[in-house]
Parts: sequence; C-alpha cells; structure tokens
Amino acid sequence: MPTLLVLGAAAWLALRPSKSQEPDWRTYTTDRFLELNWRWQYAGQSITDLHPFCPTCDYQVVPQSDAYRLHLEFRCDSCRKTIGKFEDSYGGLTDRVERFIQQKLRTGAWKDVARRP
Repeated sequence: MPTLLVLGAAAWLALRPSKSQEPDWRTYTTDRFLELNWRWQYAGQSITDLHPFCPTCDYQVVPQSDAYRLHLEFRCDSCRKTIGKFEDSYGGLTDRVERFIQQKLRTGAWKDVARRP
C-alpha cells in the first residue's frame, strides 16, 4: 500500500501543470486588433516598435491618408488588399492598439493569444 501512495504521488507531481509552464507576458508580442495583425516588442514594461501587418498575407502595411479630412486606410503592396477605414491619425490608431494590448495584459486575456499555435 505505501508503494502505491508513493507511485501515485510521483505521478501526480509529474503530470500537474507547473508555474514554469505558464507563458511569460513578454512572449505576448502579436495579436489582431481593428482588422490588422500587429507586432511589437518591449523595452522594460513599455510597448515599442508597434507595426501593422496584412491579415491575409502578413506583409507589413503602411497607412494611406486622405489629405482633405482625417481618414486613414491601409493598402497591402503584396496582395493589394485594402484594410480598414479609420477616422483617426496613425498616432491615434497606434495609441488605441497599445491600450488594447495593455488591457489584455491587465486582464490576463493575453494568455489565450500566447497559447495559440
């Protein structure tokens, strides 16, 4: 009987999830917001190098703006897809995305994204 207890305890210890299997928040560096894929890095706890990518072909996209009013859209040079139409500046858009990232970091929702294959 003691042998069974020892074997059972060893099996439980081997199969239980450990804290080290939890993803580190710094692994969360990509997600989809506002119809675009975004990638970034961290410098300490600050989000840096935030860039948008085409959700179809993963080519980095740059904003196209309307000179007469505040209108922003992205056109992919690779697959020619037009992505989003925003009534915002590029700085305003990246600020909004950064706040979405911060929200997921605060709520723990980033873990679901980090675990995706």
